[in-house]
Amino acid sequence: MAWLQGMSGNRGGTGMKSRWPVVLILGLAVLLAILLLHDTIKPSPTSEELHQQYLDEGDAYLEQELWDEAIAEYSEAIELNPGFADAYAQRALAVLLEQEYYLTMDCLNEAAIRDAEKALALDPAIGLDRRLARAYAFQGGCYYEDRKYDEAAASYAKAMELDPDISCREPSTVYIDQIEQDLHDQQYDRAIMYIGKALAFEPEDTEYYYHKLAEAYHGRGMENLYCPEPDDAIADLSKAIELDRANAEHYSGRASIYSTLADYYWDKADYYWCQNETELYEECLTEFIDSNNKAIADFTKAVELAPECAEFHFRRGQCYAGNGDYVEAITDFTKAIELGREDWAVYFNRACAYRELGMKSMALADYRKALRLSEDEWTREQISESIDELEAD
Repeated sequence: MAWLQGMSGNRGGTGMKSRWPVVLILGLAVLLAILLLHDTIKPSPTSEELHQQYLDEGDAYLEQELWDEAIAEYSEAIELNPGFADAYAQRALAVLLEQEYYLTMDCLNEAAIRDAEKALALDPAIGLDRRLARAYAFQGGCYYEDRKYDEAAASYAKAMELDPDISCREPSTVYIDQIEQDLHDQQYDRAIMYIGKALAFEPEDTEYYYHKLAEAYHGRGMENLYCPEPDDAIADLSKAIELDRANAEHYSGRASIYSTLADYYWDKADYYWCQNETELYEECLTEFIDSNNKAIADFTKAVELAPECAEFHFRRGQCYAGNGDYVEAITDFTKAIELGREDWAVYFNRACAYRELGMKSMALADYRKALRLSEDEWTREQISESIDELEAD
């Protein structure tokens, strides 16, 4: 029995010893596997980290001038998180660089500009490459060629905003050709509109635009010269004077409107006189005198600014004659002749003034001079009748 127990103990001890190395090896293997697994498994990157990774890869491609690859990486970044400005700005830059490199500048650069504007909307302080300014300048040129002046001006303004030193057309100047054409074609309303748009960009040379604006108001006002109630015409000429006070033509233009208005009231007064409408006659006569005096005041200003203009003296002389101030009228008609006006009208008007003053010989001399200068048959008949009447007195 003791032998059996001894034999059993020996067998058991031998078995345990033989299993220990195996267990030890397995344990070490498991520990090694755990360590290796710990080294290979890393936590997943956050959205921001992945976004930055795409940006970094895009930048790397950009440095290698691999534009398409860079654009793809930036697009991945935008798709992952469309709320970051950097990806839009960099993708815009990649598009512009690619276009410049291959000399295939898209006329509108819509993709690049759209991305840049998105970047600015997300982060107004983001720094944008000056190439974007050139893109806007190029876009402005394309719009200008297509006669899309408002779009061209806006693009040039954006280019100058991004790069004040950029060499491109000033926004206001895109309208100049159209302004000149409209003034030539007497499209004054449209010229005024374009001048206003140009001035909205606060150009350095405002004198040109104000001069052209005055010209447009003058032209539009003179279009209504023969309107019976020319309030708008007078307002336009007044605006022209306000914009360009040193221009005698503007005063002369407004004076012509007042003079025409005076003729209108004179004709009405004559009608009411014939109808024995005394009150209406007096009202029209008052309006006639008021309009005539305003015309004289404006012609006087025109004469001050351009004293050598015979036409201004002649027209003021007519207004003086209309008011019955024949001495002043003769002075102006004489001055007009001295300045080179040599036609039947100036001699005929002076003759009439001499006649009203009872200066018969002077009147006859001027009537005969007017008759020699006149070429129109009807006018010659009127002058001849005046001569016959005066000689018969």
